Amino acid sequence: MGIEIALLLVAALLLAWAILLWSWRATLCRHWVEPVLRRPVLIVESDDWGPGPPLHGERVMRLADTLARHRDGSGQPALMSLGVVLAVPDGAAMGAGDLQDYRRLELDDPRCAGVLEAMRQGATEGVFALQLHGMEHYWPPALLRAAQHDARLRAWLLEQAFPAYEDLPPPLQSRWVDGAQLPSGALDADSIGRAVREETRAFQRIFQAPARVAVPPTFVWTRAVETAWMAAGIEVIITPGRRYTGRDAAGQPAGAEASLHNGQAAGPMALYLVRDIYFEPLRGHAPARVLEEARARFRLGRPALLETHRSNFVGTETDFEHSLAQLDTLLGQALRDWPELRFLSPEALARRYRERPADWCARAWPVRLHVWLRRLATIPRLRKLAWLSGLALPAALLLWLSTASARRAGLPA
Repeated sequence: MGIEIALLLVAALLLAWAILLWSWRATLCRHWVEPVLRRPVLIVESDDWGPGPPLHGERVMRLADTLARHRDGSGQPALMSLGVVLAVPDGAAMGAGDLQDYRRLELDDPRCAGVLEAMRQGATEGVFALQLHGMEHYWPPALLRAAQHDARLRAWLLEQAFPAYEDLPPPLQSRWVDGAQLPSGALDADSIGRAVREETRAFQRIFQAPARVAVPPTFVWTRAVETAWMAAGIEVIITPGRRYTGRDAAGQPAGAEASLHNGQAAGPMALYLVRDIYFEPLRGHAPARVLEEARARFRLGRPALLETHRSNFVGTETDFEHSLAQLDTLLGQALRDWPELRFLSPEALARRYRERPADWCARAWPVRLHVWLRRLATIPRLRKLAWLSGLALPAALLLWLSTASARRAGLPA
């Protein structure tokens, strides 16, 4: 009788484990198929750079000088990807027409020569990777419609030589929805297709190179946008780990779709990358905290993509010097903490994910098992259920048994 009861208990335990694993099968599979990087990779991503006064060009050059002072073990200088906005409203031209027609000032206008030349020079020197953030940081028809009834928006459009899109209400900063109303409205596929063709052609004209990486403004976009991007040659889409498809009644990003992971295919030709560490010096994001978050990504076989914005670098001289010093400190400490650290562009990282060379991506199953268990342990609800069901005990044993393989593969402890 005692043996029968024991067998029943074991069977019940195994059944509980099977139910738990089956219920979480999508999450388990997603974390397993995500490639495991064997080396720490750090990418600083800075959005919103676009048309601006000569001061912006001077600041971009200072950024380039700071990046060039830090080199990884391969000799690659620290790299900042610039999410480029290609145009701002031309208020002088629109004012004459009482805002009936949208007119734009593009990045290759002579008035923007300083900032454009600094971007091009930094790209040539290998410290900037230029990527598409959008023709504008808003949907022009929605902005014009909203400005008809909002005096502040009207002044924003008409009274500045280079209107700062960072100052727009957040819903209007989302390019790929109609944020003039809340909840936001969807854009039709034809309009999206025309806008994507226009912005990718402008990028090609301005930089004499095709856009290969796209960053959706405010991380609100749809599958229709992705389809149009891929048709235009985009190969990498930067994400926060999920796709938000609209803005809710409070103006917050909404309509989150399935979770996305590094190296996941967006289609036949494009991959997703995940940017999920904030580095905004003017908001108090100190290098020490950012590097701790980077360490957590490295332990999970993931890159550390840091998000920052031009607003940290184009304000007062005091604010600029503070942000620049924080960036300098972060890069220097990162190289000291991880001698094997590599600076890659998002496009180069995506290439590693596609090709998965043995010196970059772990292939041995004990190493992948070790990292897989680490990744699962970061999911609070799954971790709690694993402990309640007892499944955490065999998982901990497997983690311990695979530790030596992970260390031999060079994964951060």
